[in-house]
Amino acid sequence: MSESEWRPHAQGRSWKEESLQACWASDLKICRGNLAHGHRAVLVQSHWTVYQHLLLTSFAVPRLVKQVLSEMRLYELTEKDKGDINALEGLLNLPDVFAVRGPEDDEADFQSEDSAWRQVLRREHNHQFYQFLENELEE
Repeated sequence: MSESEWRPHAQGRSWKEESLQACWASDLKICRGNLAHGHRAVLVQSHWTVYQHLLLTSFAVPRLVKQVLSEMRLYELTEKDKGDINALEGLLNLPDVFAVRGPEDDEADFQSEDSAWRQVLRREHNHQFYQFLENELEE
């Protein structure tokens, strides 16, 4: 995902890193540091809310640990793991990770139980599946 595809940044702030994942990690470090040191509120305006950071961290950290273990040859990533890891940037780009539906969805594509979060994951897993089929058909 290129920077031109990133969601608009908060008023008066810019994206300081070259990747959305790096922006999020930097933002999380500042947010977590303030909370860990007893401040009730984040003193610097964040691109993500504290609750969004908690959700994104609970999703990202286990998958990143799996990726590191995989690189150490102690774990083999599943196709679901790979899809989840690839979806992280799309999840970080959601204006609201708790949204009931995606920002660009129309009524025809919307399923009542869907959330923007699930739609990003489904889109990435579908993309990965189509890539797999394409590769198999080429062989």
